[in-house]
Amino acid sequence: MCNLVISCLPALGFTNASGLAKLSFLFDNGVSNSFHVYIEREGDFNWFFDNEHIVRTESFPLPQDMSKSVASNIGCLFDNLTDDDNSDELYEIIYQYRERHCFRFGFRGQDVPDVYLASKSGKLEISCEESDIQFNYLIEFEAFYQQLKNALKKYRNLSFPDS
Repeated sequence: MCNLVISCLPALGFTNASGLAKLSFLFDNGVSNSFHVYIEREGDFNWFFDNEHIVRTESFPLPQDMSKSVASNIGCLFDNLTDDDNSDELYEIIYQYRERHCFRFGFRGQDVPDVYLASKSGKLEISCEESDIQFNYLIEFEAFYQQLKNALKKYRNLSFPDS
């Protein structure tokens, strides 16, 4: 099991920062790894909570190698699609899944890595398979969403203090 710390700070002042907030994820399972997402609109935070039930309950809709992450399985599917396949139908299935499980689809028009949230073995899998960032972690659902709620509450108190 992996430890996770989520923080959210106003983006102002960070190098190469654009947008409203810097949402950071720090994983530690003996080796520390992190990634950051710059959120451009306040409403974008809702994507996590709007899709929480789906992330918890929806299975990957196509056959997959259970020893690999969701991110890796999607990459393999794209690599192996041919014109002989029902590629339009498969692309649509993958597209719909990504809308509900992938940061890049949740934060349209923003420079966000292809990070997936998915249910696996009763835990939350957070995975990414890009050329410059690869990881696959299992954490407790409750820990993820509680950390996220706490980080957003702290961010909102910093950014919009009561007058």
